[in-house]
Amino acid sequence: MQTRTQFVSAIALLVISVVCASALPPRSAQGPGKPHLPSQDPVSDPKMFPQPDLVILQITKGTGARAHIKNQGKGNAGSCTLAVMCYVATLQGGSGIQSGAEWQVPALKAGGDAWISLGKCNPTGGTIDADNAVKESNEGNNTYKVKG
Repeated sequence: MQTRTQFVSAIALLVISVVCASALPPRSAQGPGKPHLPSQDPVSDPKMFPQPDLVILQITKGTGARAHIKNQGKGNAGSCTLAVMCYVATLQGGSGIQSGAEWQVPALKAGGDAWISLGKCNPTGGTIDADNAVKESNEGNNTYKVKG
């Protein structure tokens, strides 16, 4: 009886191997000795998994300084950090120094935006997603320099 069970198991394994092998493209299409792999990682394919794209649209100056953040991507963005450089005047009326400050930015849906209050900061520029917490379609457009 054990021989019959082993025989049936061997036949089943052979059938499964043939079925699986027929699903692969011909060996010549794969190249010699190379496994069949997708041409692109599907998780990083923006058509299959849309990604967010966070940008700073504007940073205002003055007593009510604010930063206008937008997710211009097609995917939702989790919360992240906004790092802002603030100008601090010296006591002796010198040229002043730059000091960094950070604010938490809430999660933004695709196309969503938010205004972040910067308090008493006199901003000179900023970087959204300063901690790289959000995987974006464009990581190169996260900085903003205040004009004037």
